[in-house]
Amino acid sequence: MSHYLVFGLASIIALAIPGPDFLLVFQTSLSKGKLAGVYSAVGISLGLCVHGLAATVGLSALMLKSAQAFEVIKWAGAAYLVYLAVVLLKDIFSKDRDSQEILMNAQLSDMSPRRYILRGFLTNVLNIKAAMFFVAIVPQFIVPGSSTTIQLLIFSLIQVMAALLWFSLVALAVNKIGVFLRRKIVKRWLDSATAAIFIVLAAKLASTHRN
Repeated sequence: MSHYLVFGLASIIALAIPGPDFLLVFQTSLSKGKLAGVYSAVGISLGLCVHGLAATVGLSALMLKSAQAFEVIKWAGAAYLVYLAVVLLKDIFSKDRDSQEILMNAQLSDMSPRRYILRGFLTNVLNIKAAMFFVAIVPQFIVPGSSTTIQLLIFSLIQVMAALLWFSLVALAVNKIGVFLRRKIVKRWLDSATAAIFIVLAAKLASTHRN
C-alpha cells in the first residue's frame, strides 16, 4: 500500500510542473470561467485514461519503440500546441476583443462542455511525454509477486484522479484571483505569455527523440 501512496505523491509533483495541461486549464479558466476550466481538467483526465490503458496493454511501449508512430504522435502534439497558441494570439489582436469577451461570457452557460473536454483530451493524449511517464516512471513502482496488470490499472487510476483533483483546484484558484488576472493589461500579457510558452513547448516536443 505504501508504494501506492508514494506513487500518488510522485504523480502530484509531476502534475504540478507547468506544462501544456497546466497552461490550458489556467488560460481556459481565466478566459471562460471555472466551469470551463474544470471541463478541461476532465478532458485531461480522460486523456490520461487512454495513456494508462495503453501502457497497461503495452501499446505505449510499442509506440515509443516504433519510429513512425512516435513521429506521428510527436508532430500531431506539436501542431496542436501551435494551434492553441495561434487561437490565443488571434484573440489578443482582435479589434473586437472586449465585445467578443462579453458575448462569450453571456453565452457560456449555453455552451456545450464537450468543447472544453475535447480540448483538454487532445492536449493530453497528443502529449508524447505523458506516454513516457507511464512507460518510464510507472514500472518503477511495480512490486514483484503481485499482478502487474492490476498494479498498472491502479497506478493509472491514481494518476487520473490526481490529475482531475489538481487541475480542478487550479481552475478554481484561477477563478478566485480572476478579478486581478482579468484586467485588460494583465490578461493580454498572460495570454501573450501563454501563447509563447505553447510555441516553446511545441518546439521542445518536436525536437524530442526516441532514446
